Amino acid sequence: MSVVVDANVMVAVIIADVHQQVAREHLWRWFEVGEDLHVPAVLPYEVANVLARLVFEQLSMGKREWWSRPLSTAVKRSVDQAHLRLR
Repeated sequence: MSVVVDANVMVAVIIADVHQQVAREHLWRWFEVGEDLHVPAVLPYEVANVLARLVFEQLSMGKREWWSRPLSTAVKRSVDQAHLRLR
C-alpha cells in the first residue's frame, strides 16, 4: 500500500499541539511497516504557507506568545520568509 503524506500531516508533526503525537505515531508506523511514502513536490511550499498563515493569524490577533512555541530554527526562518510575502 502507498501513503501520500500531505501538508496537514507535516504541519501536525511540526507544531506542538494535541495532534503532534498522533501524526508522529502514524509516520513512524508507516516507516516501520515499510509503506511506500509519497509527498507532492510542492510539499515544502504548502507547509511553509500553512505555517505562515498560522503565525500571521495569531500575530494579527495579538497573540505573540504563540510564536514562542517550539519550532525549529529552519521552520521559523521559512515562516518568516513566507510571512514577508503575505504583507
